[in-house]
Amino acid sequence: MPRSYESALDVMMLYRSLVERDVFTVRGGLTKQQLIALIGVAMCEPVSSGGLANYLSLPPQNVSRNAVELETKGYVTREVDPENRRQIILTLSEKGRQFISAHRKKVRDKLEESLSTLGEDERDLLVDASRVTANLLRKTLEKPARPNL
Repeated sequence: MPRSYESALDVMMLYRSLVERDVFTVRGGLTKQQLIALIGVAMCEPVSSGGLANYLSLPPQNVSRNAVELETKGYVTREVDPENRRQIILTLSEKGRQFISAHRKKVRDKLEESLSTLGEDERDLLVDASRVTANLLRKTLEKPARPNL
């Protein structure tokens, strides 16, 4: 594997470690899976349970179970899709919006703290590289996952 790809993989693994260590520490009484589902709803809303399962690469039954718990705790609303009554549409409730807003602020503050150690040119380069990486990851996530052989 070319060295440049190894660096990209290192960045993804380090990012995941950072998220695991710093982002998922304050969960507001939510399990890690519920928090992941809630963040997914925030990124995709309105979204069907099946669409969220696909987006998160999780089994649909796990997403459905977490969606019910999130609704019970007041973080999301679940409504029958008027165009396809077999689907449930998930959106954030006001409590969910407040939680996500506070969560994003925590992530933003942590990122700003880290970025303050870089020079302006490095920050600009990182912003550009992050934009390219985000576009690549979006395109990758749009494709269905390949089953393990």
